[in-house]
Amino acid sequence: MIPGLNIPTQRPSSAEEAVLFANQTLHSAGLYSAKVSLLEPATGADGFSGAVVEATLPESELVTLFAKVAAAKATEQGGKVSDCTLKLESNTAGSVQITCSMVAKMMMASLQLQLSGEIYQVDSKHFGVRQLRFDPGSGMFASMASAMIRPRLNELEGRTFNLDELLGFPVEIRSMRVENQCLKIELSA
Repeated sequence: MIPGLNIPTQRPSSAEEAVLFANQTLHSAGLYSAKVSLLEPATGADGFSGAVVEATLPESELVTLFAKVAAAKATEQGGKVSDCTLKLESNTAGSVQITCSMVAKMMMASLQLQLSGEIYQVDSKHFGVRQLRFDPGSGMFASMASAMIRPRLNELEGRTFNLDELLGFPVEIRSMRVENQCLKIELSA
């Protein structure tokens, strides 16, 4: 779970309201420069059909989000994280490579960790994660970190996610790319 994330409990009644809810949700997670924009208004009577939206998530804010999640998990184990960096790269159409590095500290030990993987568009309704890699370095604390993180990565490897189920209303992925150090995801209803 993402610390501070506040997801609205009501289903939005229109594309405009969905954009408003999405922006409020991003802001609740501390992603103040991230935004969802309505590119094309809805053409259907349901208030959604035909609408096209674009989510823009700056790399600089995604690193903050990754750091929050990592810090929450590290605190559970009595550790801390710092010096978190994130790099986004478009691999192919509908595929983004993510590499996250950070320093993890526990007691007097300090590790330079690197986690990487690919988020990709499976089809218009699903996205997945693959090629998850974790490099904790070497030594006793690196082995402990690996023992905690690798099982979770193994659970996620190759998994696909249905956007309709995640968002609560039908959408399709039109594109996913990195542009101007931002992850951009275009969706249509």
